[in-house]
Amino acid sequence: MLDQVENFTFVRHAQCKANVSTPGAATDGEQLTDRGEKQAQALPGLLARAGCNQPTVVLASTATRVRHTLAPWLTQNPAAQVHYDPRLVERDFKNADQQRLNQLTAQVEDEASWRAFWFDKQLGAEPAQDFRDRVMDCLQQHLPAKGGLVVAHGGVLATLLLERVGAIDDLDLLQAVPITFTRVGQTGWRATAAELQD
Repeated sequence: MLDQVENFTFVRHAQCKANVSTPGAATDGEQLTDRGEKQAQALPGLLARAGCNQPTVVLASTATRVRHTLAPWLTQNPAAQVHYDPRLVERDFKNADQQRLNQLTAQVEDEASWRAFWFDKQLGAEPAQDFRDRVMDCLQQHLPAKGGLVVAHGGVLATLLLERVGAIDDLDLLQAVPITFTRVGQTGWRATAAELQD
């Protein structure tokens, strides 16, 4: 999938209240924290420094925290057209066994333990493969060959890292920081986070 795409930029939403308290507990109406508001205000400058100040297409989750993250950039780019797509919302954990979810997330220390959490079949969450399929279907349908911007969630970023780069690393923890995905050769991809310092 994404065979025709050469590059795009991804931004995980700014910090929301559930990011601070319980992973997987955020609802679509989750609000940003004060820190998240500051992260959102900094996003236009970060996108400009990452070379993504005029993306050809903007795809975004329908969740409130994503809309609020994108709002400062949209204020500066009022002509930008955003395609809000529900397929980019976070993986559905509302039916998950909360005790098991808390136990698994507390044990995440490295990529192996993250994969154990993400692909746990007894968790009761939306199956990881179903989540991957809806995310990749959306991106395949809407991402242009060059210059697209995707604003969504940590689970979407993790899916992209697994799918495109083949590994999860500290990039999945970044909030409101542009990450550029660039094709390397026929099948490889590189993910590079924007510099946070002026």
